[in-house]
Amino acid sequence: MSIPARLTRYLLPALMVGALACKDKSQEPVKKPIEPVQSAPVAPVSAPAGDSNEQSCIGPFRTDGLEKTIEIAGKSYALKGDVLTLKTSDPDNVYTIGHLTDIKEDTPENLENIKRLLAWFETEKTDAVVITGDLGESQPAIEKVMRAVAAFKGPVFVMIGNREGYTDFEKAYDAVKEGLSNLFNMNHLRVFNSDDASLVSMPGYFNPAYIHSQDGCRYTQADVTALESVLKAATSTVVLASHGPPRQDSNTGIDRIHEGVNVGDPALTKVLGEKRVHFGLFGNIHEAGGKATNLAGDEEIRPDTFVSDLYLNPGPTDAVRWPMLDGTESIGMGGLLQIKGRQGMYKIHRLRPGEVAAPVPKGPATP
Repeated sequence: MSIPARLTRYLLPALMVGALACKDKSQEPVKKPIEPVQSAPVAPVSAPAGDSNEQSCIGPFRTDGLEKTIEIAGKSYALKGDVLTLKTSDPDNVYTIGHLTDIKEDTPENLENIKRLLAWFETEKTDAVVITGDLGESQPAIEKVMRAVAAFKGPVFVMIGNREGYTDFEKAYDAVKEGLSNLFNMNHLRVFNSDDASLVSMPGYFNPAYIHSQDGCRYTQADVTALESVLKAATSTVVLASHGPPRQDSNTGIDRIHEGVNVGDPALTKVLGEKRVHFGLFGNIHEAGGKATNLAGDEEIRPDTFVSDLYLNPGPTDAVRWPMLDGTESIGMGGLLQIKGRQGMYKIHRLRPGEVAAPVPKGPATP
């Protein structure tokens, strides 16, 4: 895609978000002019999850129905309702989840990034992969990204973010799932139980100012409340996966943007704390990626260090150059979370020039 096409694609959402942000000058976080190529648009940071009366894009959670057996890479899984369970256990008490997010497009550079990161997951003996949203902007693009990620030998879990249209996402999944028995749509499949970790999804996004498509997926307050019943289906150490991070209170938070504010979901923070969900996988806020923190965001966790609470933003997989809060620049990143008993640790893999195709020049992209 050419640079002018990128400019056209991002101009309208940026103008819409800017208009919303300017309605309340008391919340205006920008203290000085920010270069547009280096910042996410400033959305209203206080927007709550959708009202309980708003129609949700997330269907009811089911645990009943006929059980179906699925074989993936020599392991047996049982699918019943909206819960997938690994039936083949192992004695090591460890489960490793590869984490990609914010792929955005099916460009050759992004597909190469996926290939390289899947190779890294293989060297790290990763058991499963989850993509926490923003796979693409059209059905064909989403299909191509799903097929690329499903090259992983184990189970692959995908969910909608704030960029995709719900119709495009669902049609893309329906188009590719027939030949990809290892690919699962976590818009509907809400829980995956392995012997050592349980992956629970919250698909969509809470803040309408960041949703790009007219039929995008905004989760509601009722969906957040309903997480309690979804979590009851988890049988191991819980890892919550969602496109947007929880609201944090620090400049080191995984929801911190260039404008100097935290833009995560406060309702999600409350649920994580009250329900004692100690691990999470999130994306969307590109510049805050490449690290994990505690729930408040005021304590950065060192990679390769097992801790009892860990919330990870691996940074964008997208090859577009993106300036990070730590002063570096991303041309594609991925992470992994390893659960061992009641503790977890993470790793980050940053793709480097020469390891992938030529990086795409930076432009006024939006989360």
